[in-house]
Amino acid sequence: DADEGSVQFMPTVQDIESAERIFKMCLKTSKIDKDGVIADSTRIQAPSEYFRQYLGYKNKMGEKVILLNCFIKSAVPKDETWKKEIIAFKDGGNNYFSVHINLATNDCFSFFVNGGA
Repeated sequence: DADEGSVQFMPTVQDIESAERIFKMCLKTSKIDKDGVIADSTRIQAPSEYFRQYLGYKNKMGEKVILLNCFIKSAVPKDETWKKEIIAFKDGGNNYFSVHINLATNDCFSFFVNGGA
């Protein structure tokens, strides 16, 4: 969930490229965020196997944050509703994960991987 007092914005291509770069860096270093959650690359499949949704919001400090929503390509309905609607999976293990990426601080937080079915 976005912080209270946050404002949505539409991410630019540059925002998305930055978010991807920061996320890869967090995975590579197994970055531990302020909530004590590790961005653990061993808990997800290869990032290229996932479709992505990018949801932008500005936190109460006015910093741009991207919520990166990822779901495994093979698990997505063929009708492509995912291009228009936010997807949330209840189970399916690491077929789904999400992470918040703060573009101002080059930081990842709230890394979430679905539990098993």
